[in-house]
Amino acid sequence: MPSPSLTALWKARALVRGGQLGCVRFCRIANEDFLPAVKFVLGPLGADCLISTEAEAEGAALLGSRATLAISGGACRIFAVTR
Repeated sequence: MPSPSLTALWKARALVRGGQLGCVRFCRIANEDFLPAVKFVLGPLGADCLISTEAEAEGAALLGSRATLAISGGACRIFAVTR
């Protein structure tokens, strides 16, 4: 699985820091190579985030209280937005 593109990371960072996901407390990554990317996206908001590595996963998924964000390759997608 290729690392996420810079464009996808900047988009994900804007969504997370803009509050679109709500409070992010859990993140699942495919392997340790994704850890720096996820830390970049979360920044200081990730201080309380549990990051789990799952070999069968693809990319990264950030689970927030309002939505889930999937980051994979050159794309990021947001799912299940609640208001």
